[in-house]
Amino acid sequence: MMKKGNSKQELGRKSEKLVARWLKRKRFRILSRNFRYHTGEVDIVASRSEIVYFVEVRSRKAQGVGNQISSGEIADSISKRKLSKIMKTGMIFMKKEGLEEMDVNVLIMTVNWYNPKRPKIRAIPVY
Repeated sequence: MMKKGNSKQELGRKSEKLVARWLKRKRFRILSRNFRYHTGEVDIVASRSEIVYFVEVRSRKAQGVGNQISSGEIADSISKRKLSKIMKTGMIFMKKEGLEEMDVNVLIMTVNWYNPKRPKIRAIPVY
């Protein structure tokens, strides 16, 4: 349960942890979390079926009654520039780990905390 006064960073960390568990249940292998390089950060790097996924986790906690936010609205908060930075940073990870030959995909994972007891997780493939 989300307590009043939690920061956005705490919500983000909690959402990333939840998404990592969700990915594992869907048979993804987590290769890295919060991979940082001077070009940016990738929240989660995961693989499944010979494809590496650069995962961006976005979450929102709606305020007030009836203010539910859609997964599309959450995903729309990611700019083309941010997606480019994710891809560039992810490709650096691939090179460092010797995975250059694998296919890649960017996946936006949204977590909607409208109901803190049952957050909604949605995967939105980008490319």
